[in-house]
Amino acid sequence: MLFTKIVLNYLYSYNISFSCKNDYKKIIAIQLMYEIFLLYTMFLFSSLITIIIVGTFLVDAFVYLFGEKINFKIVSYNISPVGREFCLGHWHSINIVYEYEVSEENYSSNLLNSTNSVMKLSYESANARLLKCLNESKVYVVKSFPKISMIMPFNQDLRYYLGLIFSVSCMLFSGLKIL
Repeated sequence: MLFTKIVLNYLYSYNISFSCKNDYKKIIAIQLMYEIFLLYTMFLFSSLITIIIVGTFLVDAFVYLFGEKINFKIVSYNISPVGREFCLGHWHSINIVYEYEVSEENYSSNLLNSTNSVMKLSYESANARLLKCLNESKVYVVKSFPKISMIMPFNQDLRYYLGLIFSVSCMLFSGLKIL
């Protein structure tokens, strides 16, 4: 209902009425309605993606600020290639399974950050990041939620930031175009 009112007000501002018998005015009206529909859809999806990405950032901030650093023991680790190779390189994912103790109770986790995705574009950079992580023997744990632990909060890869930039720019573009 609201969408229809917005479209009709938009069309009336261009002096297009639906009672006319000229086909070109009906075609213009349909094209404008389609454009407005696409802009609203773009705005809704980009704002949803922005909320999800900012939410993962806030989870990282929560664990980093309110979590305590506790020693952990590495159970297993590996670096695995992900997807196909492309012009920039080949994505390599870092996977670590670790154990830690909170209030004399043992926990096991493989969560590295809130997205659980630490990827690098080359094996060498992924290996360097893994070695840096292995040298740090501390994990961030929230005492009130001991199953929530992270080794590398705020260590997102380039895809995270590009997704945030793209979704915010789509949201701004479609929002300004709607107004």
